[in-house]
Amino acid sequence: MTIRGVDAYEQYLISELKLKKEPIPFGTRYTLPIETGKGTIESFGDKSRWAAWILDCQIQQSMQFSYIQKDESFIGFAYREGNPPEDLMDIAYPSSDVAEGQITPGLSMRVACVYFFDGFLREYPGYNSDLMDFIRAVQDHDESVIMKHINPALLQMLKNKQTGLGRRIFVESHVLGIMAKLLDIVDKERDGVRKIKLSDYDKERLALTPQILANSIQNPPGIAKLARQIALNEQKLKTGFRQLYGMTIYEYLRRTRMEKAIQMLADDTSIRDVAAQVGYSTLHGFSQTFFKYYGKSPAEWRRDNDTHE
Repeated sequence: MTIRGVDAYEQYLISELKLKKEPIPFGTRYTLPIETGKGTIESFGDKSRWAAWILDCQIQQSMQFSYIQKDESFIGFAYREGNPPEDLMDIAYPSSDVAEGQITPGLSMRVACVYFFDGFLREYPGYNSDLMDFIRAVQDHDESVIMKHINPALLQMLKNKQTGLGRRIFVESHVLGIMAKLLDIVDKERDGVRKIKLSDYDKERLALTPQILANSIQNPPGIAKLARQIALNEQKLKTGFRQLYGMTIYEYLRRTRMEKAIQMLADDTSIRDVAAQVGYSTLHGFSQTFFKYYGKSPAEWRRDNDTHE
């Protein structure tokens, strides 16, 4: 079965799991009946801006489906307990690509996840259109840079026992707090750094970074490990790299990956293999980044640049 978009995905779960729907203030709670599992799934938010899902359930139903994202792309973060597949919650990619989903009996999930749509910040003064794109670049390289700051808020959302309007306000305040933290990370990683004096030794060590990233494009070292490899502290690595190369490490790695992807697509490598070889664990994660970088999906780029016709 092929599902198109978030709304259709929600309706598919309701139908397959026979979920019992209960409206709650500014959200919905679904309860699993005994024949398909137990526990609850709650959804909150405004789907044009943000969405939050809180799951505390065990599923005894087997399901297999294909998913096509027809909605505006978004970034998502999840805190997980139990045994859910990591990319079960990561449905964020262009409409021309398909993801395969599978749920097996015995799947246990305690999950709090938040999605921010690209239009979330547009209503605010000072909005910069590449803010979301930069957050994706950080997430693609070293998600721990983000998760260590926002996991506490996600965990609090999962553990909160309030009901009614108080629960909605609690969830929304934490969602906004997570976005505030993401913007703080952007400021510190990109816009908020001051120039520092770099010695010849510093420049020599920093010059090793591009080759290290190129040689480990499938599994690049995080910032902490990279700093140890070139024998500089993390702040000097991040600030110095940006001074020398005019972009952050995250942006440089993304550019390197996208340039390599173009070469491989031109050589007729399958799109799934391209994604894996340039360091993306899921096809949709690769496709979303490619779409943002080139303005078209990998399949569209290959079709438009086919030299074999």
